[in-house]
Amino acid sequence: MLLFPKTGIVFTKAVRDEVAARLKITDPPTLKSVDALRNIYKQTTLDVASKLDQLLVIDKKRRMHIGKGGETQDVQDGQHLLAALDILLEANKVMVVAGKNTATGRVQPNGAVAAALFMDVLNRVKKVPVLVSDEINYKLTRCLLTPINPQCARYAAHETFHAVNGELVRQLADAIQTHQPDAAIFIGIPGRNSVKNYVDGSGNHLEEFNVAFDQALELCHRVELPTIAICSDASHAGMANISFSSKEEKNDTARTIMGAQCTVFAEDVAMGAVALSELIARAYLEDSICDAAGLEELIKSANKKTEDAAFKARQVRHTFRHRHQKEAPPTAMKPDSYVTKLKEFKQAIDKGELVWAQDGVEHFRAYGPEVKYLVLYDSSDGALIAMKDFLGYLNARSPFVFDTTIVTDHAKASYGDRGCELFTVVVDGIHYAAKLNADGIVMLCNTACSKSLQKAIEIVRLKLGKDIPVEVINLIETTAEAIVKYGGECPVILSTQGTAENGAYQAAVENAAKKLGVPVPKLTVVACGDRKNPLYNGFDLARIINEGYLENPNSNNGMMSLNAMRHYCSHVPVNATAVFMCCTHFPALRDQIAKIIGEYWAPLGRTGQVPLIDPVKYQADKTAHFLVTSVSEKKREHRQPLADNKHFLPKVEVHTTTGNTDKVRNAVNKYSKDMDVLNEYLKADISNVEDFSDEDNAQHGTEKPPKAPDNETEGIRVTRVHFEKVPLKELAAAVGVNEFGDEIKKDESVPAS
Repeated sequence: MLLFPKTGIVFTKAVRDEVAARLKITDPPTLKSVDALRNIYKQTTLDVASKLDQLLVIDKKRRMHIGKGGETQDVQDGQHLLAALDILLEANKVMVVAGKNTATGRVQPNGAVAAALFMDVLNRVKKVPVLVSDEINYKLTRCLLTPINPQCARYAAHETFHAVNGELVRQLADAIQTHQPDAAIFIGIPGRNSVKNYVDGSGNHLEEFNVAFDQALELCHRVELPTIAICSDASHAGMANISFSSKEEKNDTARTIMGAQCTVFAEDVAMGAVALSELIARAYLEDSICDAAGLEELIKSANKKTEDAAFKARQVRHTFRHRHQKEAPPTAMKPDSYVTKLKEFKQAIDKGELVWAQDGVEHFRAYGPEVKYLVLYDSSDGALIAMKDFLGYLNARSPFVFDTTIVTDHAKASYGDRGCELFTVVVDGIHYAAKLNADGIVMLCNTACSKSLQKAIEIVRLKLGKDIPVEVINLIETTAEAIVKYGGECPVILSTQGTAENGAYQAAVENAAKKLGVPVPKLTVVACGDRKNPLYNGFDLARIINEGYLENPNSNNGMMSLNAMRHYCSHVPVNATAVFMCCTHFPALRDQIAKIIGEYWAPLGRTGQVPLIDPVKYQADKTAHFLVTSVSEKKREHRQPLADNKHFLPKVEVHTTTGNTDKVRNAVNKYSKDMDVLNEYLKADISNVEDFSDEDNAQHGTEKPPKAPDNETEGIRVTRVHFEKVPLKELAAAVGVNEFGDEIKKDESVPAS
């Protein structure tokens, strides 16, 4: 379980049981008053919010609010909309909860459109959106998001649910505890009524095909998490205490009893999302987040997809059919009306100003993200293969931007062949990486983590002293935790021969299971290398990838490589619940590995997709968690308003120990080809790899690391470096191991150096 110290959200079993039993409804946190908002925002900003609020509802009769004391007041005064903006400006991570289906399971398009808009704008202003939905609404939202923000669609965190009662509450609580959001947005989701049913505005019962996401709203209120509800009728969660003059909307059986801290009420939830997204974009970027043509295309795409019978939700629970009225198709969105409304929103914003009060608020509002510096460490091509997905996940799941140095030790690869030298090699590599003075060293080599990594870190700390902190994120520990959480009962690991033989993963999985308090899964470790067999010696999977043998499959090396791959994959048992690729090289051959395993499984009666998992996603999550929770004393570039710094160019460079410059240059070009992540964040021609430095190699490994390129540098700079040899005997003895990383027993003596 991950807990962020800044919030520490955790749910006891008693709370989960009470929420599942629906014993009571918890009041949301108090809405910030207009007077409090005036202390933060200028009157012109309040006027803009009020004007947008007025534009959100066409039927003026639907704009009445009944207070708890019975007094009637206008709810469209901008207070809720501006308070919602205020919450989102304060938040770094936002949970976006969406998904409403009709009484027979057809997905409603407006919720997915609204979710896609929020995911896009939050990602663009460097916040961290987490989408929570059922499977079909996630599928639709991702389809809509892909053309407007492909990186967010691919890499943003998401949780999909298909459960009821106590199991659903447990899963929702786990998701909130894991992601630790600062706020949550609930978009048009059904809310339970006074008799604990879920109905729409026409009285149709929705329980059969809708997950009870209003229980997530209740969980948020239990921990006083700020909540925003985007609603369009009385049945939506968040609309408690909102009343209307029309008779059908006074029907108690159609009214939800679930409230929210802020309720943005609109004629349509997508319209409310457009208004709030525009405010966020103007606050951070001083620009619009979408244009009329883009919005029109988004809506047309949503309408078209929901006409497809493939977009039908799975049945969540069985109910009595007579409770449903005659099925109506999903309500189609009218693009013209949305485009007109968007233009009105823009005009309203342009006529006013979206500004803060002059009381120092500018120091923390609407500023750009912090710049973090990371070192990615690997033996050779693994980090180059992994960097696309690692940086993609990291940029989508953390509120930072990154300068990155990839340190590779091509001269000594592959680490699986190092034998007893492995510990020494890793100490030298971490020592070099630590001297780059990064915020963290991210291990992207499983074999490097497999031999007394913690002792290697302690040695480097002794060597460098307290002035240079050495923070290392262990890939094996990260993956072991993921195996226990998500690998099922019979997970399989594909690894190098060295990693398989030293038992590091077996021990790490046992420790992770013990820490999480769950049974140890039945783990199978498959070594993708066999030095003892002459048929496969020299054709371990990592070497096959490094040497590019499969680029010419009809050559002798190509055929030998395919034969070796079939040999390794034949050891994956047919009952595998998940197959983890525990070498960062292996995803380069993901399709081939899946195809070969599938061919072995088919005669045994197992068909369908092979559950291959790349642990780099979990390492990115662990890195983001570390950076959010750690307090760095390193002073990076001063944060600037995002509007002034939206074209910031992060730096990516490669430091390698190899003398074969052409080989590494080709690898960088190969694995960064079509790399949208770097195109997005570098705004550069990533294939323009600079020549290797001709400076004295030795100086790079001692006191003078290579100078990082300026922000304007195009491409990935590749520099040849040298790792300084760390004197091990005395330092190793000081941490209780010998120079090979083996624990020193009490009766052993260590010769003086």
